[in-house]
Amino acid sequence: MIRGLLSGTIVLLAGSAMAIAAPKDDVQAAAQKLADANNYSWKQTSPPPAAAPGGDNANGGRRRGRGGFGFGGPVEGKVADGFVMVTTGTGDTARESISKGDKTVIKTQDGWQTPEEIRAAADANGNGNGGRRGRGGFGGAARAPGGQAATLAKYVADLKEADGAYQGDLSEEGAKGFLMGGGRRGGNGGNGGPEISDAKGTAKFWVKDGNLTKFEYHVTGTISFNGNDRPIDRTVTVEISDVGSTKIAVPDDAKKKLES
Repeated sequence: MIRGLLSGTIVLLAGSAMAIAAPKDDVQAAAQKLADANNYSWKQTSPPPAAAPGGDNANGGRRRGRGGFGFGGPVEGKVADGFVMVTTGTGDTARESISKGDKTVIKTQDGWQTPEEIRAAADANGNGNGGRRGRGGFGGAARAPGGQAATLAKYVADLKEADGAYQGDLSEEGAKGFLMGGGRRGGNGGNGGPEISDAKGTAKFWVKDGNLTKFEYHVTGTISFNGNDRPIDRTVTVEISDVGSTKIAVPDDAKKKLES
């Protein structure tokens, strides 16, 4: 009888453990499935942060919230056939890039150019900011959100379902990484990098039929760089669509550079 009671207790405990682990397992599986997918579209939105307390409103809280760290504007992207196409911003300020592997080309008034070509042209014209402009959001390969979602899920210790989404708190390390943009390790002031303090964050994931359809993170903290403290309060929402049916029309001149 005692053996039977013990067996029953073990089964109950095991069932409870599985129930607790299931939400995170489901989210990680869905995020990894998206990361492994090679055909989908997405839209990313991030409302401009409020003005920093005590900041110069004449300069606009939006600039202080983003300045120097490469954030801003809505992002729309597509992944298909090994290519990643990203459009940042809208209207006259929209910027387009296409990546394949570790190569990227950017649409300029002179056609599709690599970051190296942009920097070289800027330097030839005596523009001392050529290197920085070449990096500004397009210096490296355009990133699809699948890997970001998988990274985000790893930094959430406990997920609970509420209002149709899995929700949880980010670890301090995760919050620091996403304050810097997309899950990179947060700075600690070493090697001339920024120092991050009071980093906190939450994450939400929407999963339907085993597929990640949307995810969102909200991070707050202070980034200190070159003696300037910049309070950050950022919410980023990414919606996934057209999985399996997305197509990308890559211009011939862009494809030539990407596949050379």
